Amino acid sequence: PAADVAVEFEIVAAGSSKAPRSFSQWQVDNSITGISSFDSDFNGISNLEEYAAGTNPNSSSDWPSYLYEQSVSGHDFTLELVLSARALIDLDLETSSDLSDSESWAVVIPEILSIQNNSAGARPTQTVRMRLPRNSEGRQFWRIVFTEE
Repeated sequence: PAADVAVEFEIVAAGSSKAPRSFSQWQVDNSITGISSFDSDFNGISNLEEYAAGTNPNSSSDWPSYLYEQSVSGHDFTLELVLSARALIDLDLETSSDLSDSESWAVVIPEILSIQNNSAGARPTQTVRMRLPRNSEGRQFWRIVFTEE
């Protein structure tokens, strides 16, 4: 297991530029409409994922930052996500060994290795680094499922 992970937080006023904002408020702020699964800039990333990552839903060149690595030993995987510190989202990590079976996806609970706050710039973010369990079936696929809080 990883060492203890310390989480830093700051109490902010509801109207502050650092305060969390809902998906619907984010849509207003970015002049977009539609359901969360819609892709306003047609870059293949849903508006909900852009909200979660803090990227611009009006710029097809602004992509979420996800880094996936396999250890040298090949026994574990590491996933690093950069998420908006202002987004009110939940996320599940799911794994499957069979992409042809939509019922085979299972939620996994990763080991959190670190959480780093980055409050510099206009888009405050958190970088979450986690270790993902490996299955014994050979092939393994991963997906991230975002939902609004």
